[in-house]
Amino acid sequence: MATRASIDQWVQKANETIASAEESCSLHNREMHLRQEVDFQQAQQSLQGIVDEGEKLKDSGNAQQRETIDRMMIALRKTQQQLIMSDQL
Repeated sequence: MATRASIDQWVQKANETIASAEESCSLHNREMHLRQEVDFQQAQQSLQGIVDEGEKLKDSGNAQQRETIDRMMIALRKTQQQLIMSDQL
């Protein structure tokens, strides 16, 4: 079973990853001519890493913890989609 601390740590890490990815997306959109590809790709990889961690953590969580993880996963996937869409512009 996942501990409350492990869920809280994952949620904090997920929030930090989302903030970093949104910043990379914003920079990417403002500086298209420079194509901040390295930062942009790192943001995508970080988001996917956090999603993967969440999936594993969800397997060992109780119902309330799974709900918390599910809510955060929605935010993570939304951020992933924003990155993908900004890359298409």
